[in-house]
Amino acid sequence: MSGANYQQIPSLPIRDEFMALLRTEWTRQVACQNECHPPESCSCQRTIVHVHDLEAWWKKPASGNPKNTNWEQFVYGLPLLPGRNLPITPKKIFGGGQSRLRILSLLIRQKRDRLIDCFYEANMHDHYMDRSEDYQRLREQLADVVRKEEVEPIINAFHNEKWEFCPLTLTSDMSIDLRGMEVIPPFCMKIKLPKKGGTASIYWVAVQKALVSDDALALALKDSLYMDKTHGEVGSLAPN
Repeated sequence: MSGANYQQIPSLPIRDEFMALLRTEWTRQVACQNECHPPESCSCQRTIVHVHDLEAWWKKPASGNPKNTNWEQFVYGLPLLPGRNLPITPKKIFGGGQSRLRILSLLIRQKRDRLIDCFYEANMHDHYMDRSEDYQRLREQLADVVRKEEVEPIINAFHNEKWEFCPLTLTSDMSIDLRGMEVIPPFCMKIKLPKKGGTASIYWVAVQKALVSDDALALALKDSLYMDKTHGEVGSLAPN
């Protein structure tokens, strides 16, 4: 990542600005999740999105109309779906305590953002992105606005890519077995260490400082921080 502050991105139409930031500032490389060997056979998802920065940008005043936030300004420009008479309102993206900013962001990347109305009608929101839904309600909504043969590819693409927008939140006291999970750990480096006796596998991992939101973990990482030419400022914890 370039490390440049996103305010340095030149003023662009809101969709272009979003895509530029997603590409240059918010998308982060991560290490292989499953110890793929040989390395060239790896098919793990190798990127995550810095969703906290992404959400903060959506909530900023729009440069062309500071009375609206970026997400409000974007939604006002969305076209109606076929067979729909009511416009997509900002409340469908962020209202009633429920956010769909991450869902909207993924759909924009997939060039399917006007389908956000279907996700709203299916009662899907960011809080449940890291769950494996059966998508039946979404399937029914999509069937009303796209061709029958498009429904399953749209759902499959959303399911396969959504994990990048809900990376695992790290804490100082977490204990979780990540093997076989669909969640993407935000480790930019992961090295398996030699076993000692009959102990389970132990890893040395590093994480980008910007992705750490837990205060206790940030404090624990403080003394290990260093600048990596690829990943920027990173920190690691030595295994016990």
